Amino acid sequence: MSFLFTKKFEPLSFDCDSTQSLSDIMSFDNGFAFSSSDYLSEGQYKIITIGNVGDGYIDTTNVNYLQTISDKVKKSALLYIGDIIISLTGNVGRTAIVKESNLLLNQRVARIVARDKMYKGFLYCLFRQQSTKAFLETISRGTAQANLSPVELLKTKTNYAHNDMIEFSKIVAPMIDAMLVNSKELAALLILRSTFLTKLSR
Repeated sequence: MSFLFTKKFEPLSFDCDSTQSLSDIMSFDNGFAFSSSDYLSEGQYKIITIGNVGDGYIDTTNVNYLQTISDKVKKSALLYIGDIIISLTGNVGRTAIVKESNLLLNQRVARIVARDKMYKGFLYCLFRQQSTKAFLETISRGTAQANLSPVELLKTKTNYAHNDMIEFSKIVAPMIDAMLVNSKELAALLILRSTFLTKLSR
């Protein structure tokens, strides 16, 4: 997918003279500030922090849990399979697709929301580009660690054409769907293996 994106859209078209901003094609859902005093060692929901977001993957092997969701938690903090999330602090710009259910979005991690669902594949590949990540690092602020402002990012000018974004998204959508299906099958196989090994050890 990265090769296809580079072939069609590079060089990067940020901060150009276009009248279009990123806010015209996307928005962000910010994470919720969960209280560490509520964390559990096991539970129904896994809390995804910036430390769990890698370049292209989400590591859920070392997370805190919640058994229930408080009424104070915004509905947008609940992640769904296929959602795109991005880190906003530290190693900013790490982008990944959600591949499992019952994940909760912590603060300083955001969901990328396409204004038109047909932009989704384009946006995923855009933010997975190293050139995009390098740009995000240049507009981040902070002394102890970098902090990326969603507000400032959405002001960034871009000249990607509507038809090009939709055409590209149609091409990569089956690839993304296949990736999600493979992840689901792998998770099921891992559970089966664990069950099988447990029975063998008895």
